[in-house]
Amino acid sequence: MDVTTVTIRRDLDFLASEQKIARIFGGAKKLMPEQTSAASSHEAKTVDADLANSILHKRRIARAASDLLIPDDVILINSSSTASYVVEYLNDKAVTIISNNTNILSRKISPNTILLMTGGQVLPGRDSLSGTYAIETLKKNYSTKCVIGVCGISIKGGLTSPVLEESIINQMMVAQTTGMVIAIASSDKIGRDDSFYICDVSKVDVLVTDDGIHEADKKEFEQIGIKVIVARNTDMA
Repeated sequence: MDVTTVTIRRDLDFLASEQKIARIFGGAKKLMPEQTSAASSHEAKTVDADLANSILHKRRIARAASDLLIPDDVILINSSSTASYVVEYLNDKAVTIISNNTNILSRKISPNTILLMTGGQVLPGRDSLSGTYAIETLKKNYSTKCVIGVCGISIKGGLTSPVLEESIINQMMVAQTTGMVIAIASSDKIGRDDSFYICDVSKVDVLVTDDGIHEADKKEFEQIGIKVIVARNTDMA
């Protein structure tokens, strides 16, 4: 039988992913039903724990960002999942939110918060509204502040996004903001440049991140006039 080692490895990887076997040094061994059940249960618990930690992490950053918002603000919020949690920490502040973030629709919103959605095209696999319709809506409105969650932020590369359509919306949000531009990003996004440019880092007034930020990076942002707010792990959401 003419079978390459690449094919064998690929098939073993597939069987391992199906929990039919367990990879061991030099080969594989068959898993008994009770072992696969235990493996499934352990994997599910690990995924649940990771997801819970991720949400808590995002909420800490979102709450820190919400402290910058005051009554009567008109706030642009982009499609970042972290940014969507900001609305839950506004308490009774009377503010207006304009957003292309469909995640906000499932968040707990105060009766004092007016929510306006941009409308637009729903991208497959994305929780955002984009396209010409969303852009035209943003062109007709101005905000006192905006909250922009990003997948990349660096001194040289500025703010960046992995999705072209969303980067264009983010550009418009920054342009239509007359006051504070708030960038939010977990520390692993700092120093990273993604595919599509949003704006120069000089457009940012405040960066909200977590306590994983390196002190050198924090000082570098502060030296160019950006206030850095660090959401600590001790800050409970």
